[in-house]
Amino acid sequence: MHKFTFPLLAFLFCAGLGCRNFDDPPAQYHYSPPQDDEHEFDVSSLTAEGVDETKIELLTDRIVREEFPRTDGLLILRNNKLIYEHYFHGYSKDTPDNLFSSAKSITSLLAGIAIDQGFIESVDLPVTELLPEYKSFQNPDARKAQITLSDLLNMSSGLSCEDWYDHTEAQMMKSHDWIKFTLDLPMANDPGTTGSYCTGNAVTLGRIIENQSKLSLQEFSSRYLFQPLGVRQYQWHIMPDGKASAGGLSFMRPRDMAKIGLLMLNHGMFQGKQIVSPEWVDQCILNQIAVGNTFDGYGYLWWKQAFQPGIESYFSSGNGGQDIFIIPSKNLVLVFTGANQNTPKGLQNFQIIQEHILPAIL
Repeated sequence: MHKFTFPLLAFLFCAGLGCRNFDDPPAQYHYSPPQDDEHEFDVSSLTAEGVDETKIELLTDRIVREEFPRTDGLLILRNNKLIYEHYFHGYSKDTPDNLFSSAKSITSLLAGIAIDQGFIESVDLPVTELLPEYKSFQNPDARKAQITLSDLLNMSSGLSCEDWYDHTEAQMMKSHDWIKFTLDLPMANDPGTTGSYCTGNAVTLGRIIENQSKLSLQEFSSRYLFQPLGVRQYQWHIMPDGKASAGGLSFMRPRDMAKIGLLMLNHGMFQGKQIVSPEWVDQCILNQIAVGNTFDGYGYLWWKQAFQPGIESYFSSGNGGQDIFIIPSKNLVLVFTGANQNTPKGLQNFQIIQEHILPAIL
């Protein structure tokens, strides 16, 4: 599969977007371990967890100087401990950020929990059977009855839905009923054969979770995910029909994003409690299908990317740089928030990891 090329990324930033050259100034940022008066995390220091403090100070200075523009927050957790937390541009640990499509990865966890709890029998169930309120669809095609939950999770429904180039999401958001809009689309491929990034898949999955659990997404997520994680704030995006969207644009604090990362790092367990099954996490981080050619692979609404041989990651990704990275071989969770929507700068987190964070691991 396509490998993410960091030299090309640097070229895009500097040649295409006009990077400035900086002399090396004296260090302005002096590291101190994060504080956690509310006891949300085990807290340690960079040095105690085997991370070069000087290299992270240099990274912070570069962020402050806007060499990595509009990075609004960065959290580093290693060995299940919060060891670095810094915010920029007036943000703080209590500021909820728009997750954009990182919220899709949370929807995946909700689907796994719905199966664990017995609300949904299997990912192999046909989608249309789980949405009885929709009796018929435009663009009739026998293949629509073959779309399964697994196809929604893998972005392989086969529907003619492509957000990146055909702007299907923008068209969907103009409709009153986003699920009907999605299921009304013509078929472009056989289900399960071709990856195509489609927010409507995640939106439809969310409605199925509601139907099968008899709970709203707000109630279901609060009871089975957010309360067990101690998530303090989560604001769903509300669709025109008054229901919550499982496709993105929800708000969450960076610290709560870090809890999602720890949950994934620890195979569905958080602070000694199994919240989602390890088998589900395994499916999330398995290369299920290729979606575009940007990253190494795609699991159940989670992306895959290797930074170098032996250092693989899986991550949630939101427009502009709202990312949760899990790098198991380094026992790392990284949380980024930013404001680089719809520009190549939204990918600069990969450069930060490759050039600064991984070299700092001792």
